[in-house]
Amino acid sequence: MSYIVAGVLTSDGSGNITGSGKQTVGGQVSDAQFTGTYQINADCTGTTHLQFASGVQSDLFFVLVQDGEEAMMLYTGPGVLESGNAKRVHVNGKH
Repeated sequence: MSYIVAGVLTSDGSGNITGSGKQTVGGQVSDAQFTGTYQINADCTGTTHLQFASGVQSDLFFVLVQDGEEAMMLYTGPGVLESGNAKRVHVNGKH
């Protein structure tokens, strides 16, 4: 089954994140809202736990690259391998 999500994620600098966007699961498009927590290690690797409004939970491993401007993510689960990336968006000169 295919899964794609695109949206905006906001981190508060204290280990909490919120996000929203659109997702498609098996060809069905819907809104995707989530909250979660994250931890970043000194070597720029990290983990995050996401809780989607639909009840789905996801634990991801990530690596920050390009001086923190981008993250490469990986999710593994029973019979599942997903990867993705995220890029920092600058709005009005702010991160």
